[in-house]
Amino acid sequence: MAKIKPTGLFLKKGAKRSSWRYQFEYRERRYRGKVCGGDMCPSAAAEMYGAMRSDIFRGQVGIGIKPAAKKDLLFEKAAELVLEWMKTTKRPQSVTTYGFCVKGLSRTFGGKKLSEIVPFGVEAHKKMRKDEGHLVQCNNELAALSVIFNRCIQWGKFEGSNPATKKKVKRFDIGLTRTRWLSEDEETRLVAECSEPLRSIVLIGIYSGLRVRSKVLTLKPDCIDLKHRTVTIEGAYSKNKRTRTLPMHSALVEVFERLLQTKGEFLFTNQDGSRLKGIRGGFDAACQRAKIKGATPHTLRHTFASRLAMAGVGSVSLQQLGRWESLSMINRYAHLSPGHLTESLERLGCAAKVPHLGPTVDSKVVAMEVVKVG
Repeated sequence: MAKIKPTGLFLKKGAKRSSWRYQFEYRERRYRGKVCGGDMCPSAAAEMYGAMRSDIFRGQVGIGIKPAAKKDLLFEKAAELVLEWMKTTKRPQSVTTYGFCVKGLSRTFGGKKLSEIVPFGVEAHKKMRKDEGHLVQCNNELAALSVIFNRCIQWGKFEGSNPATKKKVKRFDIGLTRTRWLSEDEETRLVAECSEPLRSIVLIGIYSGLRVRSKVLTLKPDCIDLKHRTVTIEGAYSKNKRTRTLPMHSALVEVFERLLQTKGEFLFTNQDGSRLKGIRGGFDAACQRAKIKGATPHTLRHTFASRLAMAGVGSVSLQQLGRWESLSMINRYAHLSPGHLTESLERLGCAAKVPHLGPTVDSKVVAMEVVKVG
């Protein structure tokens, strides 16, 4: 009897009666049920079971089939699984950014299962973030949500579709419209309103061009070489995962000398010794006191690139100092002020004087004279 029965068909014996039953998996779904009574001969039970399997394969689900429940997860559990994966595969800064995104997503999707998150709900979250004025962060959150779904689907933790793909929910078109940088007067006013360590962070951002959150705040004492006046960016915190050594501006020598007097794993730490992870609140307050509008911590990097461009630094040198991968990225940061363009235009000069054309002639009088002559 065991030799002729197909895989999944078995005889279940009971106290009063027995029955032929089946159990198998097809397309990640489990099917099980009763074929016939146990008094049926094995060959006949096998034929009935084969016909039932054929119906299932053709999509005609037969009697007694109980598909297994689809796999699902709470949003918090799914986000936690992806976080553990990111800690071993992504840069620390990417992990930090992901944490901020999950915090924002939890406001809308906290307590929900992945199957309950649909494109309409994602659009609602998108509208909420737009009303709050966080377009860039919203795009980051949508990207993080898409990663959560893709990973859980790939790992077999969720049986469903991704509701946060770009085809289903479009991202905000941010564009490269932010051209804000600080003038020398604004820099003076801002620095005057900053206390330590914000003052040092602002100066490093302006005179090194380092991104504040991912580069400046991850600097360690070993990264600073005052003797050779260089700053080293560790590959673990670099966008392209490459360690780079950059020249140090003379204005930063005194700043780093003071910072190296403090002890800690990082140059910028909280009172409990942990690494400082952001300056947005203190920066915005300092800008408000200095009466500076439209500036963000990334404005410091814009200022660095813009001043180099206005000083006539070549594209290749600007690319190396700003650590951009391609020359095309320079156009995003190296903005020239209208005042600087006007000064450059006036350098053209005038080789010849414009001749004096005499008094202005009334065109109506000329037309009348032409008629009379005709």
